[in-house]
Order: sequence, then structure tokens, then C-alpha cells
Amino acid sequence: MFCSLFETQVREAIEGISDDDMNKRKDQHFVPWLKTQVDYKDMYYPTWFHELLQGPVSKITTALMYFTRGYAFHAYEYGKHRTTVNYGVRVKGEEDFYGILQEIIEVEFVGLVKMKCVIFKCD
Repeated sequence: MFCSLFETQVREAIEGISDDDMNKRKDQHFVPWLKTQVDYKDMYYPTWFHELLQGPVSKITTALMYFTRGYAFHAYEYGKHRTTVNYGVRVKGEEDFYGILQEIIEVEFVGLVKMKCVIFKCD
């Protein structure tokens, strides 16, 4: 919803903008723009959404291994000499993505929910 609204406003302001330039503009301006669109007193949006908009805390954790829902993931440097390989990643989608897990990054967000986001950096 917000993404398409942002794109519409940008396309109206900058006629003929290329997809590459739109993506660059999203990277640079979407989050600050989104903060202007959400009224923090509006309880329509859940607490976690408001906390997500505040951005992450300055503490970011990296790990060589990550365990979730019965699966173990290893960064390539940690797992390359082990007998079991747990550094291959496949993401199903319109086009499947296959990659080698290079880094595991955990970002924590401020607030009551203490939401955490784990990012797999792959090549």
C-alpha cells in the first residue's frame, strides 16, 4: 500500500523516471517519507509497526551460526570445512534465488516488542 503510494507520488513529480532511478529514490527517501504518512496516535497500526518506523537500535549482532524452526544455518567461513553443508540458501519466488551464506546479521528494534530481524547476506 505505502510502496505504491510513494511510487505514484514520485512518478507524478518526476515524469519519465527510470526504474533504476526509482529504486535509488526508494532506498534514499522511502523511510523518511513513510514516517510522515503514519500518525503515531492512530491505533489502526500495531505497536510493532510504529516501532519499526523508529529504526533499529545502534547495536547490531553478527553470528557464524543461526538456528530457527529446527534449521541450522552456517556462514560459509564457519561451515566450509565441516562434513555437513548448511550455508546454501534457496529462496522460492517468481524466480528462485540460490546463494552461499556469507554473513548472518541480527538487527534489534527499540520499543516494547523488541522486534529482531535476521538478515542473511548471500553472494
